[in-house]
Amino acid sequence: MNAINWFDNPFVHWTRLVTNGSRHGVNGSRLAVTLLAVNGFWHGVITRSRLALTRSRLALTRSRLAVTLLVVVIGLPVMAQPILVHPDGSATLDQRWSWGMTQSRTQKGDSPYWIGYSIRRLMGPYDNMGTWSSEWEGLPSLEDRIAGKRSVTPRQSEEEEIREAARRVLKKEDREHEKDAPKVWRKVAILVRFQRGASELECIAMQTMSSYYDLKGYPLFWLGASENGPSLDLLTRLYDRLKVSANKNEALGAIAVHQEPGRVIPCLERILTGKEEDNIRKQAAFWMGEQDTPEALRILNRTARGDRSVEVRKQAVFGISQVHLPEATDALIDLARNADTREVKKQALFWLAQRASRNVAETIKGFVYDDSDTEIKKQAVFALTQLRDGDGVPMRIEIAKTHPQPEVRKQAIFWLGQSNDPRAVETLIDIARQTR
Repeated sequence: MNAINWFDNPFVHWTRLVTNGSRHGVNGSRLAVTLLAVNGFWHGVITRSRLALTRSRLALTRSRLAVTLLVVVIGLPVMAQPILVHPDGSATLDQRWSWGMTQSRTQKGDSPYWIGYSIRRLMGPYDNMGTWSSEWEGLPSLEDRIAGKRSVTPRQSEEEEIREAARRVLKKEDREHEKDAPKVWRKVAILVRFQRGASELECIAMQTMSSYYDLKGYPLFWLGASENGPSLDLLTRLYDRLKVSANKNEALGAIAVHQEPGRVIPCLERILTGKEEDNIRKQAAFWMGEQDTPEALRILNRTARGDRSVEVRKQAVFGISQVHLPEATDALIDLARNADTREVKKQALFWLAQRASRNVAETIKGFVYDDSDTEIKKQAVFALTQLRDGDGVPMRIEIAKTHPQPEVRKQAIFWLGQSNDPRAVETLIDIARQTR
């Protein structure tokens, strides 16, 4: 097995110090760097090396003097990141996991550590999963770091950073037009962080391996690739041992991203219908909607109608809205008409409006005139504002002019006032000019 010590920039680290009206003297300072191999890890220990200072030009303002010092540290690693890779990819995931836990116990110190592996997921070519920051542009991907590749990106001037930001935005705009591009297999890392001596893991993260991820400088024990089955077995066992709600929610997400509905849906259903607290069951409902299958829709429909918690029922309605099946629209319409709770009806109307369809618009308009509950009628007027391309404007105009209930007409007028559509403005002028 090989220990890989990754440095963002092993040669030069720039630090900019800006002071107001004074200079920070560091003459005579010395830094020392020695690399020691300890239990397979590199530990940076300070040895003698001079700290070279370059003073930048003085910038004068009316009220203060700004002095910028550029500090160049030769040989000082930035963000030393020990990564230890399992030597045998043919071992089972459980065997590799045991190896990672054993290795963690042999390391000195009490800092947290990561154990990670990857699964494959069919995704858009430009889709990413996990954490992203613009400050990470140019940093090596998680995959490159595990492979031991080093990336040295020279510091850019402020003008070049501005130009690069503009290029990123334009690139993102181009990708917006490629959402329908064929999906490709992408590697997604499952990263579990532990604190030595703690009774429970600290967090579970997911990250597309083609992007950078901040491991906080903690050691990573990398297990390699896994198939969905062993990964789901492992994560389910981890979930069942968890007590902290935040950790349970993260574990649910890690389970749900596996594209294995036959395994994932029963796991989510067990949690959704079990005795977990409502915020965890809401997460299960959310991820159920991401499974996008008839079975997931059936479970969500049942939950939206009869769960013990109104909040979980509302989350199930949202889950239904994420299912890309025609039957999901029918389910939302039926819930808006027949759910026994007003809050669930209102939720169904809202998400129904997000389904781009002329039939949906007419259905929502029907609630404005036909439902017996005034609050539902007002919610239906609001739902018309959610239709795309201004499709709901003519209907709101009609309601504002002709609806028999003044309260509903006022609701329509209010939402017309929130629109920049010229038709809405003209209608409001006409209504305002009407003689009594």
